[in-house]
Amino acid sequence: MKELFRPYLHAIKGYSSARDEFEGAADIFLDANENPYDNGYNRYPDSRQKDLRKAISVLKNIPFDQIYLSNGSDVIVDKLIRLFCEPAKDHILINTPTFGMYPIMAGVNNVGIIKIKKTPDFQLDMPLVLQAIEKQKPKIVFLCTPNNPVSNSLKQEDILQIIDANPGITILDEAYSDFKPEESLLGSIDQYPRLAILQTFSKSWALAGLRLGVCYCPPILVEYLYKISTPYS
Repeated sequence: MKELFRPYLHAIKGYSSARDEFEGAADIFLDANENPYDNGYNRYPDSRQKDLRKAISVLKNIPFDQIYLSNGSDVIVDKLIRLFCEPAKDHILINTPTFGMYPIMAGVNNVGIIKIKKTPDFQLDMPLVLQAIEKQKPKIVFLCTPNNPVSNSLKQEDILQIIDANPGITILDEAYSDFKPEESLLGSIDQYPRLAILQTFSKSWALAGLRLGVCYCPPILVEYLYKISTPYS
């Protein structure tokens, strides 16, 4: 996956505070110029969300270093496009109708959009999708299942075929995965090194106001997502 990142990102060192590098508990902090008077919000949070990621690791049975958290999964979509796609050069592929933030974030980043219309029963038009992957070589293929706004699930055999055929990265958006009878691909993520799975706490967890999105992916992608994240986001 590392070779798919925009090349200049390899040389960038992400922001790191002293607290990022500190393990354990402390009662006195001298490194962050915070107001010391406790009102519940006077301390900077852990910018890598270690405790929460450990809890999610246990909940989902996914290794800690394969979990990235951000302010909603739509923010992760933006970060993924910025990580992999060169403006005015690269493309993403979407299958319409689908989640409206994919083309918006691509447009904001000046990234091209390949749109493939779904079949009348809202499944993937596999011949057209595979042809576009082969000829146009999108850096990212977005697949949303259950699909927003149509609500149906994509066929798992189609998803796996695309993952295998796509030399770029495949993003499987499972924001509504808790509402479908089909099993999530989360348990198989180690088998697919160019796959990232998005989930959210906004839907089945009823925590929309927290804006908490999750990306399950290879550790190298977690590392680079944190590298381009703003402090304490």
